Amino acid sequence: MYSDLFVATPGEAPLVASVEERFARWHSVSLKDVLELEWMAFAKAARTDVFEEPLVEERSCVVRPMTHHVLQRLATHDAAQRRTLAEAWKAEADTFSQWPVEAVERVVTELEDLARRASREGKAVLYLATW
Repeated sequence: MYSDLFVATPGEAPLVASVEERFARWHSVSLKDVLELEWMAFAKAARTDVFEEPLVEERSCVVRPMTHHVLQRLATHDAAQRRTLAEAWKAEADTFSQWPVEAVERVVTELEDLARRASREGKAVLYLATW
């Protein structure tokens, strides 16, 4: 299972939820094994809410933007802050217990890259959960 994150405007949320070519249309990252429980652990590790209220909530999916606060923090992280967040997230997420901290740090780096791109483009990072 994956978490799919897209750099898009909040107004594009219905399209992110519905178009099949979403991965070609928007810059995106798919994070393997980072699901709802891991995002809850991320919120604990970061000591803040990670997602805002859903922009789209349908029977088969939900699209939620990352909070401005989280994006701002991720976009300005340095290496020490990245490592500290990765260690805290690893400690909170059962899924990551067998992962080396460097693997969690790579996930944080991908989130930082998304946050920086969203900031440069004046967009949001939208999380698409499907089932």
